[in-house]
Formats: sequence, C-alpha cells, structure tokens
Amino acid sequence: MSTAGGRDDGKLQPPPMWWEIADQFKDVEAPDSTPLSDQERAELRKRLNEPGRQRGLTSREQAARWEMGIIRPGPAVVELYQEVKSSLDAPSTSPTSRLFGRGILAAIEFATGVQPTAPVSGEPAEENPPPVGQLSREEERAADIAAGHVRAQVSRDYATGVEHTIMWLLARTDTRPWGRLR
Repeated sequence: MSTAGGRDDGKLQPPPMWWEIADQFKDVEAPDSTPLSDQERAELRKRLNEPGRQRGLTSREQAARWEMGIIRPGPAVVELYQEVKSSLDAPSTSPTSRLFGRGILAAIEFATGVQPTAPVSGEPAEENPPPVGQLSREEERAADIAAGHVRAQVSRDYATGVEHTIMWLLARTDTRPWGRLR
C-alpha cells in the first residue's frame, strides 16, 4: 500500500512533520527577493520592449514586472491610440475592424487611467491607473469572451481588441494589435 511518505511497505505511514521537511531543505538558499533598483527597473523595461524578451526573467524581475504597470513607452502607446482612432471612420475599415479598434481604444483608455471602468467586465478601476493584476484579469475575461467561452455585452471582436492590447501594453506579446508590425 502506498503511503503519504511514498514508501510501499504495506503499512500506513504518517506524513513527514514540518521540521522533517525543513531539515530536507536546510541547505537550499532562498531566492533573492530584494526589490529592483530604479536603474534595474529601467533596464528591465528596456529589455521587455525588445522583441522576444518576455521570457527568462528572474524572480526579482517577475515581481517588479507586476508592479511596473504599462511596459510600452508612452509615445508608442499614444501613436497606437492615434493610429486606431484616425482609422476607425475610414470607409475602407470593415465593421469587424471597427469593433476590434474600439476594443483597442477602450483598453488603452482604461490602462492609462483615462476611463475609470474596465472595458469588458465593467468593473471600476482599483487604482488610477489600474494595477497589473486587474489588467491581467481583464485580459483573461476578454480572452474568454473572444473564444466564445463566456457570454457578454460586448462583441467577440471588441473583446479580442481589448485582450491583444493589454497583452501588448504589458509586453506579453511583441505584436502590436493594429497597423504596422514592429
């Protein structure tokens, strides 16, 4: 009979006590959890904006990333917003693209604190601008709507625009949600 301790001797063994577990890991060093300096944060932000640099972060960098908010440079966010806004009413823009574009604009407005309510869930911002955790939840909700897993008041195309934009703002993808690829 298999036991909690992993032995198979036919007898039920109690699980190891906390001090036994602690003793097994006494020589394992705890990861460095000191916060990143301002210089390290700036270097991390720069690295995250380089193509393909979303992976391979240290635990300190992962923790800092959750506190950094929007990773993309402000001018790039403004450029995307203006590009989408100017394209929405063009005769060549399809209805699907208009919905997608409106999702992009709404995500940027929410992520930057201009709009106080989340574009898909309608939840009020926890802070201004909203924290990364709330942006991540909104991204997940948008992905569920876009995939058709959840019924919502917004279209799947709009939700896809929100999802892709939040991913781009937080440097979880290199692909801009609209226009030229960079």
